[in-house]
Amino acid sequence: MRYLINNPNFAFITAIQVQVPEGEILEVRLRVARTNIPRRWDYPSFKLRRFQRAAVLILERPSNWPRIELDVIAPKSSTFSFGLVTVPTKTDEEIRMELSQKSIALLGLARDCQDAVLASIEILRSVGSLFGKHVIHICENDSIDQTDAQLQPLADTGRITLHSFPGLSSTLTRRTERLAFLRNYLNEIATSMTDLDYVFWMDMDSYSKSELSLKGLLSCFQCNDAWDAVFPAMNGFYYDIWALRHKRMWPSDCMIDINSEWDLALGSAVVSQAPVHVRQFAAHHLCGWLPVDSAFGGMAIYKADACRNGRYVGLIDEQEVCEHVSFNQSIVENGGKLWINPEFRVDSPLPQPSPF
Repeated sequence: MRYLINNPNFAFITAIQVQVPEGEILEVRLRVARTNIPRRWDYPSFKLRRFQRAAVLILERPSNWPRIELDVIAPKSSTFSFGLVTVPTKTDEEIRMELSQKSIALLGLARDCQDAVLASIEILRSVGSLFGKHVIHICENDSIDQTDAQLQPLADTGRITLHSFPGLSSTLTRRTERLAFLRNYLNEIATSMTDLDYVFWMDMDSYSKSELSLKGLLSCFQCNDAWDAVFPAMNGFYYDIWALRHKRMWPSDCMIDINSEWDLALGSAVVSQAPVHVRQFAAHHLCGWLPVDSAFGGMAIYKADACRNGRYVGLIDEQEVCEHVSFNQSIVENGGKLWINPEFRVDSPLPQPSPF
């Protein structure tokens, strides 16, 4: 018998229990979808454990599909009952206890951000305080303001490790190739630590301490087995569209679409803005964690093991591309799971979408 199960609260599911009134269950088939009226289904991996008049599907990884369809084959019964086994809720204190046994590398890039850099360091320090061990590595290059002067005393006192690359912009002349180089440099330093559990990235030019809720950050660890990377939502419209990818909704590069796909007869104002605006969504209204193939949003938490073979790429065919995409998609290609968590929020610079 086939049965459609809804998961309206987007709870993360670890197993599905099935029972029949009599006899034994021979087989259970499972398919899942994330759309209202599915046209495409996915077939997640699971282990089937059979018992008398019952079976349990143990999922390879937890996920929060809103649509779940079961086919149950049991010769002596045409009806069955089911139960979803969800990830148990942990208190903030329980999560803090778990993190106190873990280690994290906190990474950031800093250039011409003197007004924000010290507040950003305080955010990194507050995140690091949740963990039993943390290190902070910052790359600075070619700032023409006081960014380097503000960071150097922190490096001198051992609160951060500062890496400087004077003159880098004259060697790597394009912004994304510099970003890719610096991110690869810091990622290699972080993942060379054999006892590292997590990597945390943050833009150093945009945030004040009030803009990161530690409670929202802790919510990322409610279902630790489900993810390899978690990205923030925004208190407003999602803005980091260049880094955003989803295999069905947003599979392409919005900048390539602007330059190579949209007809100029629409007008330059439409062509330059519409490919971005049509992908923006009210991130603060997400009903559950959203799976993606790439994202950023100013911050990100990665499992360290997922980062060890990743590589940031800022140029493809001599064209600038968002460096986050190659790194994130390499994780996905190796079976990793990436999510945007609506409880993990930063402020959006776009409180309202701009008109076309």
